[in-house]
Amino acid sequence: MRISEIFYSIQGEGVYAGVPMVFVRLQGCPFRCTWCDSVYTWDPKGGEEMALEAVLGAAAKWPAKHACITGGEPLAQPREFKELAKALKQRDYFIAVETSGGYALPMDAPVDSWVMDIKCPGSVMERHNKYGELARLRGCDQVKFVVASRRDFDFALDVLRKHPTRAAVLFSPAWDQVNPAELAEWVKSDAPNARLSLQIHKVIWAPNRRGV
Repeated sequence: MRISEIFYSIQGEGVYAGVPMVFVRLQGCPFRCTWCDSVYTWDPKGGEEMALEAVLGAAAKWPAKHACITGGEPLAQPREFKELAKALKQRDYFIAVETSGGYALPMDAPVDSWVMDIKCPGSVMERHNKYGELARLRGCDQVKFVVASRRDFDFALDVLRKHPTRAAVLFSPAWDQVNPAELAEWVKSDAPNARLSLQIHKVIWAPNRRGV
């Protein structure tokens, strides 16, 4: 499989923010979000080709039994993704998967929490959203909206009205584009059952630092 990087840190956002996790970042992404903080993962020929056992060996170096499979877009390598998820689950990992809103979710994969990133207009990738997947998400899953403007926030509210979901709903401010305090007020006023999600790893370390 094509791997961008494997590292150990805390989960910086979402329901499991603060939890130590092993991150397996797969290489390659067909989307080009304007606010993407991992542009280095876009090229499907970038990164490093690694055998499954090598990936598992790298993950086993650390004590955490929570793993986050991210990208790039993990589902752009469908066979390799399923093999990795199955192998991690056989080793008793809790598995979270961060994916764009542009792929059908393989719900037969042993994933404990899907984190689906529905694209807002500020990303310029919203045409790729597969809204029907929201109805398939479970209560243990998460749907995230990265918000770069009030227009993005209103777009997300409209999506949720038209496509109800059981998943936890997260609003995350696009870095340096929306004041988190302002987004917090929008959430309090118009989305009281949702959560504000900040990228705390960027606060603890640095916005552009890799491997954290």
